[in-house]
Amino acid sequence: MAEGAGDLVQSCTGENTCLGLFEHKTAPGRCQKCAILANSPETEHTRILAIPQCSGCGVISQRLTTEYCGLCANKNQKNIDNQVPSSASPTTVLPATILSLSQGQSVSASLRNLGQYNRNNWKDAAHINESGIRTQQSTVPITGANMAILRSSNLATNECYVFILEPFVRTKPCMFLSTFEVIRESTTKFSDIVSNGISSLNSSWEQDCEASLVRSDFRFTRMNNVHIEIEPQALFKDVLQLILRDSGQNLDKTAPPKFRSRKFPIVYIEAHIELAKFENRTGARAPDALSKPQKRGRNTSFLASGSALKRSCLTTGSRSLKSSFALHPPMANATTATLFFGNHITDPTNAIQSITWSPDADGLSGSVMIENIHSGKGKSKFVFKVTYNKLSYVAKRCYTLGKGTTVSIIANRDELIREAITLGRAKFFLENFKGECESEDIDISDFEVTDFLVAREGVIATDASDTLSFIPSPASGIKLSDYQALSDDQKDEIIMDNKIISSVTWLLEREQSNIHFRKYSGTLEHPHHTDKQGATINVFQHFTYLNSNKTLVLADIQGSESHNPSNKAGILFDLMSHTQSGDSGAGDHGEDGIQSFIVQHKCGQRCIQMGLENLGDTEEEED
Repeated sequence: MAEGAGDLVQSCTGENTCLGLFEHKTAPGRCQKCAILANSPETEHTRILAIPQCSGCGVISQRLTTEYCGLCANKNQKNIDNQVPSSASPTTVLPATILSLSQGQSVSASLRNLGQYNRNNWKDAAHINESGIRTQQSTVPITGANMAILRSSNLATNECYVFILEPFVRTKPCMFLSTFEVIRESTTKFSDIVSNGISSLNSSWEQDCEASLVRSDFRFTRMNNVHIEIEPQALFKDVLQLILRDSGQNLDKTAPPKFRSRKFPIVYIEAHIELAKFENRTGARAPDALSKPQKRGRNTSFLASGSALKRSCLTTGSRSLKSSFALHPPMANATTATLFFGNHITDPTNAIQSITWSPDADGLSGSVMIENIHSGKGKSKFVFKVTYNKLSYVAKRCYTLGKGTTVSIIANRDELIREAITLGRAKFFLENFKGECESEDIDISDFEVTDFLVAREGVIATDASDTLSFIPSPASGIKLSDYQALSDDQKDEIIMDNKIISSVTWLLEREQSNIHFRKYSGTLEHPHHTDKQGATINVFQHFTYLNSNKTLVLADIQGSESHNPSNKAGILFDLMSHTQSGDSGAGDHGEDGIQSFIVQHKCGQRCIQMGLENLGDTEEEED
């Protein structure tokens, strides 16, 4: 590094950091993004990595729309104003040409003047491992760290361009969807980059539409809606050369001014969404915010308070239901407890579920840490955080069953086993539902039913001494003296390896923390949803009802919600059901509950595509 440059360029140093270089970073150590990542749970990493980052100082902000923050942009402008190019200066050089042109073609002045770099400021970045950045298998976010690594490479042989895909509706930029922007190598297949862009647009689109966009729903043009013919096998560099040729080799004419402050050549494409073609293909309505042209006047933003988009969410009821579980704070004081786990068995031919307890305790017990005071509370259960095998779980036990009395050990056990059986049934039907959708090529959102464990907390007495080996945990709600005073038929005792084991029963599920919870249906409320995730739940309920021979309706459906395509599938948990026998647990309203679903359900496009029997009303399309 040139003498004195250390005061101007600081590397993001330390373990598990991006190792990026930032022109205006003045403090050693991690950049702001790496510092936040180091102190955040892994479930938050995808969201944090997506936050825009200044290439100059490393600061991150959702409001950052260009490569540099305001302070760094001002510093860069001052440096350019004070810079006097000289052939005698060893530190001021023009960047290597990064556009491959055939012999005889000229490189425009605008391309040559993308910016002048002090190469000494970047030469020390050569040691950075580029395997995670220079790949054609993943999208590279435009962050300060990535830009620093890309600038440090030999651009003459490893060309990189910026791809910008801006969505349009009726020849106007679509404010409802975010513009997609990434850095990719020039030899990347262009169709792959476009596919990534469409997936990104769908992350917002699917929040208010039950069907996804596909490539045939778009008409792709260059700037100002000018037609461009791109071969299916074209590479990234081929498209840029085609755009430059059509624009007379003038780089300034290939993208709107707001996108021109980039350090690499820009491939700017307008993605015009053809709403009529989309609706004819899918049978679904486009989001209300796009269905009709917006009138001029105040509050014309699609996201403004009271907009058509927000009104549609309220009228369908898709956002009005509230999940009964809130996010859990960090674990407080905790106690070690021993749990004995049951075996969950599913009969694959008829979906019959059962929980069994092996007479052999070896391998079926485990030591856990369970917090002393509950950190969450639902309508009928306390929720405690648990650590087992270094993984985070939540453990549930009942505190009321709607009868206003204390829940006994036996009643708690029976209720949690019934809930586990409901989860097992949901898993069975969801697996069959997804398989049928895949075979019929029906587009759905990805969901899973939470993994779960049923366990008994150990309070052991040997046959010989009749002395207790374990004391009930504070979380169990049982005092040792009260437990000893119970009659034998109230202790829920089982014999395992000549030991009597009895105590409170727990239902464990993997913890769903730092995410957004959404409730799709209530105990007797089954609203029709117009977004993709909600519409998938609607048709899954319909499928389950019919494939259970009309004996089961899933209710009170809630789960984690994700619209980011890089995130894992949504997780459904804490489910209820209505059954003909009315014995699936608290909240089972029997035939009345089943009828509430039949009356309220409106068949959507996916119900029709799957050939499901019509239960009554079909959602009518508006003109």
